[in-house]
Amino acid sequence: MKAYFRISPEDEQAITLFQDTAAQHVDAFLDRFYTHLFNSPATKAYFKDSETLRRARQGQRGHLLSLFSGRYDEAYFDRHLRVGEAHDRIGLPPRWYMSAYAFYITELIPMFGPALASISLEQNIAFQQAVAKIICLDIALAWEKFYTDREERLERRIREITALSEFTASRVNEL
Repeated sequence: MKAYFRISPEDEQAITLFQDTAAQHVDAFLDRFYTHLFNSPATKAYFKDSETLRRARQGQRGHLLSLFSGRYDEAYFDRHLRVGEAHDRIGLPPRWYMSAYAFYITELIPMFGPALASISLEQNIAFQQAVAKIICLDIALAWEKFYTDREERLERRIREITALSEFTASRVNEL
């Protein structure tokens, strides 16, 4: 998948140059992110209590920092596949997941503004391209798991309905 998304060692290096900046600003970013989510009753409803919010925020913090880790290995893929699984488990509609990423995309680069101002134009472009690739990979991983799980449940349900239908048909024939 890294090859498909054209994530190179140079991209990984460009990302890691801003790990400290990401760690420095992650909490302020998450404050804005959760304010955004709480502005909509539809997304606010997924946070039933303060413990749910605390766990979500803690997970989101780790998730955001992992985007800037520069390590996109099997463990990274496994963690990010579980994000899709969690969103599927809580029944999060795709539009809310994607709207959260719209926030990420539009708010992440400005978060790095001062740090980006201190590097060359070429480094700046390389960083922004790397961020775009990593975010797209992240979305793809979560969606893959989300849809795979839904497809498996649907296939299982079809098998159950087919078996029930066949059983019913045989019982009707016996009668």
